[in-house]
Amino acid sequence: MTGQNIFSLSILAGYLIIVTAIGIWVGSRQNKTQSGYFLGGRKFTWWMIGASLLATNLSSTQMTAQSGDAYRLGLTAANPQMMGGIMMVISALYFIPMYLRKGFYTIPQFLETRYNKACKIFYSFVIVADGFLKAPIGIYAGSLAIIKVFQFNEDYLWLVALIMGTTVGLYSIIGGLTSVVVTDVIQVSILLLGGVLVLVFGLIEIPDLGVFWNEMKDSHLEMIQPHGSEGFPWTAVASGVALLSLVWATSNAGMLQRVLGAKNQREAQVGMVFAGFLKISAVFLIVFPGVIAAYLFPGENPEGVYAVMVREMLPPALAAIVLAALLAALMSSQDSGVCNVASIVALDLYPLIDRKTSERKALLVGRITATLMLGFGIFAAPMMGEVESVYRYMMKIGAFLIFPVGICYLGGRFIKRVNGQGAIAVLMVGVPLGLTTMLLTSYEPLMPYAFEFMKGNFFIVSFGYAIFYIILLVLVSLLFPAPAPERVDFMSSKDQAADEEASLERVWYQRKPVWYTLFFALWICVYLIF
Repeated sequence: MTGQNIFSLSILAGYLIIVTAIGIWVGSRQNKTQSGYFLGGRKFTWWMIGASLLATNLSSTQMTAQSGDAYRLGLTAANPQMMGGIMMVISALYFIPMYLRKGFYTIPQFLETRYNKACKIFYSFVIVADGFLKAPIGIYAGSLAIIKVFQFNEDYLWLVALIMGTTVGLYSIIGGLTSVVVTDVIQVSILLLGGVLVLVFGLIEIPDLGVFWNEMKDSHLEMIQPHGSEGFPWTAVASGVALLSLVWATSNAGMLQRVLGAKNQREAQVGMVFAGFLKISAVFLIVFPGVIAAYLFPGENPEGVYAVMVREMLPPALAAIVLAALLAALMSSQDSGVCNVASIVALDLYPLIDRKTSERKALLVGRITATLMLGFGIFAAPMMGEVESVYRYMMKIGAFLIFPVGICYLGGRFIKRVNGQGAIAVLMVGVPLGLTTMLLTSYEPLMPYAFEFMKGNFFIVSFGYAIFYIILLVLVSLLFPAPAPERVDFMSSKDQAADEEASLERVWYQRKPVWYTLFFALWICVYLIF
């Protein structure tokens, strides 16, 4: 092993130890109660929420695999980030106040309040399945990046995965959501710094930016692609990508868990908008480096090209910072998933078995669940090398498995006539259909068994499924009585504290509409430029 490798590994080891120690320390003060362990005692401020949301979303899978998509497809790979940002702002306007008014501990509790308990239970099982399916992805992507940078033999991937998973487990299992959010704030700072370093050094390596722009403009620097293009044609962006992003921003239990821990409604909403701004930054810090790599390093494996850029362009000390960013991305996505699944099992599913569950037992169940999930992720991580693009696989899980649930959220929020019977029908039909489609179109041995309509652009296919789910939700609901008033009134009831907060006189830069407007303006500008 070279001296440079030893130096970089030393920095990474120190980073892991420091972050783990901080996570355990801050979490130990909030991990004695359900509210403290699963919601951080509802003390999170806007900047903590925004940073944690970005850290959770920008996993090592995205830093490596989405850069790989940009290497192949160009800036069009940034469309999920752009759509995700604007949908977070919409969620802040129309969904977050409703969740906070009811004081939900978990996002599935909306389904019980709006429809019935069966819907909540069904979604809870979906979340657990989703968490276990995604657990190996982030560990694999992060471990592969480490191996590529240090040029280790890939036979050691399992060992790197073991170290990564164990580190995440120590603080997330012990400290709960407080540990997750506080460490996320640290990690997102490292993550953004790492992205800036790769972008800057990548631009420095380009001999002539004018030549780069002219040569790459048609192939890699257009975000909007014509119908029929690979990956993200405009038809897919305007349909499946947009709707999937809306579903993700309004019903993703793992992401919104930290929003439920906000101090108040204003902190939650501003935190969501702040995260939206940060997601736009990902276009330049995560996606654009993949375009630069396509120009500088043609012929590389797209899945490992981010690591190639780090190894070839950055000095050892700065390369170690970027590697720390990859670790930060891995840890922040994994710890959030672990905490979310633990809260769902402990608060929504285990009480079905033990109705008199004590607070102490709920915490124990949550920690056991987190341990099992991380163990599975470590064990299955090496198998992810047999899957197609890991980022695309992760997107498929959301598009096909979570879509039916998301339609129940959107329909329940905006169509008062839909009821529990319609929601159950969508879940019973949609989840098996989506899971079958995902499996048949993701694994090579199963692809011959997929129907022809399943093999198209999966964003467009999933949008077609969504239209079917909406029709099914409405038609089945019409066969049964309208929901009781208490099932729908809570969505529009006004919260006195929120009204008082909104009426406070604030200087212009503290007013939420100002930041909403600035966000929409920036979002439009990015699309106009690219």
